[in-house]
Amino acid sequence: MPILAIIILIVSIFLLILLYLKKKKVPQHTYMILKIVLIVILLESTIFNMNSYRTMFKNYEKKEYNFDNLNIENLEYNEEKDTYTATDTNWYSVEIDNINTEIATLKINAESVNVIDAIEYYVLYTDKTSANYRGFETRSIMKNNDKSRYSTYFLSGESEKITINMYLGEGIEYKFDTIQINEPIPFEFNFIRVDILILVALFIYGICNLEIFNKQYNSKSQRSIICTIVGVFIIISIFMVLSAGEIENNELYSKELIQALENGQVYLLENPSQELIEMDNPYDFTEIRTENIDVKHDTAYYNGKYYVYFGILPALILFLPYKLITGSYLTANIGVLIFSILSIISLTKLLCLVWKKWFSNHSFKILILELITLLSGSLIFWVQARPMMYEIALTSGMFFVVLGVYFILKSSMENKFKYTNICIRM
Repeated sequence: MPILAIIILIVSIFLLILLYLKKKKVPQHTYMILKIVLIVILLESTIFNMNSYRTMFKNYEKKEYNFDNLNIENLEYNEEKDTYTATDTNWYSVEIDNINTEIATLKINAESVNVIDAIEYYVLYTDKTSANYRGFETRSIMKNNDKSRYSTYFLSGESEKITINMYLGEGIEYKFDTIQINEPIPFEFNFIRVDILILVALFIYGICNLEIFNKQYNSKSQRSIICTIVGVFIIISIFMVLSAGEIENNELYSKELIQALENGQVYLLENPSQELIEMDNPYDFTEIRTENIDVKHDTAYYNGKYYVYFGILPALILFLPYKLITGSYLTANIGVLIFSILSIISLTKLLCLVWKKWFSNHSFKILILELITLLSGSLIFWVQARPMMYEIALTSGMFFVVLGVYFILKSSMENKFKYTNICIRM
């Protein structure tokens, strides 16, 4: 309740300020900025934190159950790590009986040890309207994301029992702690989200009302706006990659291939198992799986050697020079970030070049909207959420393709076609 009182107080103060400024007839832009700030604060305090109010106005009975007492079958417990490993890829059920209370929220304190793998789950329940199970849609619990452990429910009266079905992968380690019923969802005033919403709203207001956006693209001020947008996308990229962090067991391209290149060869230093070498058909995956023969994933086997089948160019121009200069290995996530930033810049330069050649008589705001749409739709952020060696291939491939198109188009716009531009000109 104190949180709600503080929100009401802040909103009331803002409303009084707006009424005062309106009476004083302040400049229109200043008044609109304050209105935008107020609306965003209201949204953040209500809509975006709606689930936090679920248990605020009613005294729900809290209950807690330990996973150790719920007897999940086909899980191997590792006492040293305090983790569980799934023995099969399947749905694992956890039933809780004799609850006999109304359920408003559910918090499942579980997560995958691997940062990549989320736990998918769905809940079956009973209530006063149904003695048999009904179900909800599938949800996901993500590692290091406490909010993903919560879910809210609007059931009819008390529930006698629930079943939680979790989709677990074979050989993957998980941590299971407790299941909490009617645990309040923490109120979180997300300043990053507020800042982004304010900037987006101000940007939309500016496009609709400022003269600079209605002119043709030909001034330094307009170029500064483009650079600002690119800068925002770069900052978001840095945040995305750093939030994902360095992923374990992800050194095949960024380390093992570099070690091979330093040794003057393109095949890996690691030798295949003798069982694989002696196979009549080492490409028969069914036999490999049946005989449980050790193979190195994400490599190509040829003539008794392992090869990395991703393109070698990023290794030659980024990862290998970095190792030779610094003596340490550049991690895959930083490589993804570098190529993401280069892709953002090259996409922007290509769009501006296309605009200059065919659309220069249109207003600047159209170019801005196209730029935001292009960068947002490029799936750069999706790739950055999981910056592994696969994403190195994706981001570097995008960069080189876009850069190649830019070179060709730039050369064709000269009075005389210059082949040197295709190789060296940006």
